[in-house]
Amino acid sequence: MDRRLEEIFERFKKINIAVIGDIIYDKFVWGEAKRISPEAPVPVVDILETEENLGGAGNVTNNIVSLGGKCDLYGVLGNDSNGEKIKELCDKKGIGLIASSDEWPTILKERIMAYSSSDRTRAQQLARTDYGEFYLDNEIKKQVPKIGKEVENALLSLLEEKIGEYDYVVLSDYDKRIFTKSFASRVVHLARLNNTPVLADPKPANAEFFYGCNVICPNREEAEKISGISLDHNLLDICRELNKKVGTDYIVITLDKDGACSYHNGKINKVPTLVVGTADVAGAGDTFAATLALSLSAGENIHDSVKLANAASGVVVEKRGVQTASPKEIKEYFARYRD
Repeated sequence: MDRRLEEIFERFKKINIAVIGDIIYDKFVWGEAKRISPEAPVPVVDILETEENLGGAGNVTNNIVSLGGKCDLYGVLGNDSNGEKIKELCDKKGIGLIASSDEWPTILKERIMAYSSSDRTRAQQLARTDYGEFYLDNEIKKQVPKIGKEVENALLSLLEEKIGEYDYVVLSDYDKRIFTKSFASRVVHLARLNNTPVLADPKPANAEFFYGCNVICPNREEAEKISGISLDHNLLDICRELNKKVGTDYIVITLDKDGACSYHNGKINKVPTLVVGTADVAGAGDTFAATLALSLSAGENIHDSVKLANAASGVVVEKRGVQTASPKEIKEYFARYRD
């Protein structure tokens, strides 16, 4: 197994992937909860450290780079300080940023995490603030609109120039700004014209936008919502319905504690989970999608690719915050659960 993994990770170094989706500036604020505020029934947190990272589709790119692959990140940023932070993080990680701008701000997610002085290995999320998704118009809350034709055409033009360089295209949908039906379908069409396979990680409301992609990888809840069928009913029926709605070659569903499954040509293969301890599930789906795309790009079959992606997700859920998996950690993970 060790030698086989070494060979796969060596092939990852030759892979180049385009990741397209909602780019989010992720910020974690970590501190120690000491007392209840006299102003309101909430804890007072002494801030001790902050952590900033690429979120949303950017977290998929984080994982690709961590596993040795190369990638470009396509999306939309605002002309603001958070957009500059995204650019700095991409430069630092060696990720090619190909972004358009408009008048709306860069999306920010900031989480306030508190731990006790006696145990800093465990933390509780006290609050999350989101910025850049809504605005006030005459004191009425409205959602920032999705991209218009000008931005859509600009991104497609940029993608068309480089599509021949990519082994895979990953569409990371957070249902924020970027994926309209027109944009998603045009990206899938462009990729398939150039024989570049497409993996989509769709939100249920947009799933049919990605019709014709090669692989979709929703989680359990998303698969139920897209198909309209409860997982308690029949997993095979869910996959058949997903296939009908999205017209894809492969369906991969992550099943939390039950592992993951893949569907192709009417057959299902299951991969059990190996996770013992869970610190934080944030970002695990991005890790799964990134590893799956890399493994398929490297020539592995769907079942073995799901095994590898499942292991990579197992690595990150044992860490706090939004994290990535490295080849070394995945090898150690397989060694730990060898039996």
